[in-house]
Amino acid sequence: MKELDIKAIQKVVQDFEEAYFQYCRRNANEARDSFTFSNFIDQQQYKNFRETLRSQLNGFSLEDFVFDHLSDEQKNRIGGLLRYRTSLGNLLVEKQSIIIDNIIRNTDEFKGYIEVKDFLEDRERLAERISLLLYDKLSDKEKKIIDKNTVKKYLLNIGFIKMKRLSHAKAIDFITHYPALFRDEKEVLSGILERYVDDELSKTPVKETKKRIKSLREEIKKIYGSLE
Repeated sequence: MKELDIKAIQKVVQDFEEAYFQYCRRNANEARDSFTFSNFIDQQQYKNFRETLRSQLNGFSLEDFVFDHLSDEQKNRIGGLLRYRTSLGNLLVEKQSIIIDNIIRNTDEFKGYIEVKDFLEDRERLAERISLLLYDKLSDKEKKIIDKNTVKKYLLNIGFIKMKRLSHAKAIDFITHYPALFRDEKEVLSGILERYVDDELSKTPVKETKKRIKSLREEIKKIYGSLE
């Protein structure tokens, strides 16, 4: 059986971190001690990883073996979740959850991202930019608890937040408020505008269609002009 490389271990730990973070958000009032790394890799998709990993322990505990193969950044951020689930590790994740719930989710930038995220085939570029805006809103004390990458990961993993209906008008509002975020997203913008125009015209009485088309043209010109 071939040995696991360090990158393979770090990738699964990253999966565990994201799953644990989502679990904490969904089960805020429940005990989290049952959500362990050992239980996490018992999932069928990690079968080969699990078997190979356990064959290489050589007397080490699973948690200690994995901890020793983390990057320094992972050790500092989530090491406590692996090393006997210390209160420090749990406390850090809880503090991060509080910052996301009480600060990040209440910002205009986050709400705008929710309106446009489902129009994007590749969310990473926009998530990267918005995570910087959100991070800058935090105090120095909060920045010591949560980093930019954690904010970005959260933005990329909020697919479980379901919107009742995509709002093209709200997406346009967000784009016009933050044009710099969309300067190299012409294809995305074009798709949103097409749907926006269709929506607007479908709500316009026939006798007012000509007038509305004219106003929409002016609106679209202004939007494209703001991206130049």
